[in-house]
Amino acid sequence: MDCNDGSAKLVAISQPLHDQTKMDYKRYLLGDTLVFTPALYLVSKHDPSQPREIQLSQKESQLLDYLCQRPGQVAARTDIIAELWNDSESSDVGLNKNILMIRRKLESLGAAQAIRTVPRVGYTLELTVTDATEPQEATRPTAEQAFDAALLPSAVTPRPVIRFHYSNHRWPLGVLGLAAALLFALFGISPEVTVDHLRKIKTVHGIIYRNDRKAEPIPKQTLAALDEGVARHVGDDYRMLISDQLISVILYTNGHMRWEKAFLIGDTPLTLQLRCVVTAMASSPRAPQPTTQSTGNIYSNVEFHAPCELGGHVLATLQTNHSGFGERIHSVVQTIALWNWEGKPVAVFDLLLDRTASFRTDGTHPNFTADMTLQSVRVKEINREALDATPQLAFILSSYTGYDRLHAIVLEPDRDLHVTTRFSGMLTAFRQAP
Repeated sequence: MDCNDGSAKLVAISQPLHDQTKMDYKRYLLGDTLVFTPALYLVSKHDPSQPREIQLSQKESQLLDYLCQRPGQVAARTDIIAELWNDSESSDVGLNKNILMIRRKLESLGAAQAIRTVPRVGYTLELTVTDATEPQEATRPTAEQAFDAALLPSAVTPRPVIRFHYSNHRWPLGVLGLAAALLFALFGISPEVTVDHLRKIKTVHGIIYRNDRKAEPIPKQTLAALDEGVARHVGDDYRMLISDQLISVILYTNGHMRWEKAFLIGDTPLTLQLRCVVTAMASSPRAPQPTTQSTGNIYSNVEFHAPCELGGHVLATLQTNHSGFGERIHSVVQTIALWNWEGKPVAVFDLLLDRTASFRTDGTHPNFTADMTLQSVRVKEINREALDATPQLAFILSSYTGYDRLHAIVLEPDRDLHVTTRFSGMLTAFRQAP
């Protein structure tokens, strides 16, 4: 490998987007545009119009580093397993899984077929590898650079560039990156889902919107059970959205929102999934979780539940706070806080979003269609042990950070009821803090 050639090529590579002091990180130039930094579990792509970066898990980074040290050579499976897995019982499955994830992540950066499988032998890294280690100087962004200045109205919407900022730690992004990748491997998320043409079912005490591709019929007995659960409380009605990944439900009492719940969808038929919703309809509301909203801010609270076949128990409560929200605001900061079922903090982070919206009002209720582009994620706090212990929490968290563009429309202005493309379709009701 030619170190001088690698350094020359890297003159055009933008500085890493992460906080870091001056350090001699080992770096590889993969092909002409990808830079792999094993110590940071990071692969970044130089693109003047839209630089990007992908986070690897620790094991993925170790495996890619192992292949980079043997460019063009066949790395035997037995050698990889002995080196990285110590010949453990789960090593074979672990190797297959990590190779798959690395391929998908590199492909998302434009490097298709980066790793070739040699049947019954091992793997070869097909990209050219250049040693490109050099000291990197990067300063912590000022508050204005991070978010504050971006709250001011702007005349144009810049191209999306995803940046991650850390308050204290560097490692949490590995959790977020892995969880975001797992969306496609485990849950098959499509980022292009539209919510403009929802199917609607009216019942005695509510409305069910549908955006699920299977469109399984809902038996009349199930619809009656939903109404019966709601009817136990005088003045109650509900709104529900069934998507491919989630059943989101909002319960109202005399037109005022009582609670928001979201049930992850498993593998059982829809009728069985709805049993947990029926139970929730008839149950009393849980005690509220701690809140972080500031006076005048727009916020929402959602209680997430496990799939019904896993018991439908409470997984977490997630609160979203909006700073900068209105007709003339082009940028919005969302503060996301996630607590587990015990009320213990799991994660707190800020999202910087650019918003393009068509806004109108009848003088009382706002009505708009909005597209929000994710610009930055700043991690404030994260509990890695909690995410490792409960994969569904990582899935929920990644659904709030693993997208480029989010579409939102108002379904019912008088109820401040919105639907977004998150989870392939999710109901949300925003409130204003007193």
